[in-house]
Amino acid sequence: MTNGRGIVYVERSGFYYQASGQAPLSYTFPVDTVNNIEVVNRDRLELEIRTFIQNNKLVPATLTIILGQSICFDKDIVEGDASQQEIEAQKFLENVPFEVVVSKSFPLSHGQKIIASNKDLCKLIKTAFEKEGFSVSGVIPVLAFGANIEGFNQDTAALMLQRFDVSRHNNILEEREIITAAKEEPPAKKQQKNRMLLILFFILIAIAGFLVYYSFALQPQ
Repeated sequence: MTNGRGIVYVERSGFYYQASGQAPLSYTFPVDTVNNIEVVNRDRLELEIRTFIQNNKLVPATLTIILGQSICFDKDIVEGDASQQEIEAQKFLENVPFEVVVSKSFPLSHGQKIIASNKDLCKLIKTAFEKEGFSVSGVIPVLAFGANIEGFNQDTAALMLQRFDVSRHNNILEEREIITAAKEEPPAKKQQKNRMLLILFFILIAIAGFLVYYSFALQPQ
């Protein structure tokens, strides 16, 4: 059972947690779990978020997860008719640098604004809170509250809590999803893979050397 309402405001470096009537708390992503908005260690990140919840004795609440502008990509599409705009939107989403992209469109006077983010990160944060008893009403881009909301502070947090029901109609996880072709791996993940390949190479060299030595040792003198 949840009590009250809260928001999780996600930025590139971490997130802020704000519940009604409480002081805000901040959380920083460990450097080996998130790199350039890409999740590089899912299990550890989920564990770290759940530990943050437990250590701060957060009482389960109904949450809205809000995506700050620093973890979103956006584009205004206003040229051409509806079909041409859809083609442009698709091209834009295919170039957003995540393997699985989620997006939300907002109407403009002559077109639409497309906002996209990393589904993997959104889902992981949502899942971590849900496993600790929280209910998540939606994951929404901060632009859903209006273009005048910039960053997290006491005033913007109060406004987002006041307009909590915005999440019902702007859940980014309920709109389009794009699974893109494999993109270049994050540097931390690539370095880890390179180290593993190097270790495997030396192990194979050692095995080959042993086999050569052993074959010579078995030959009659």
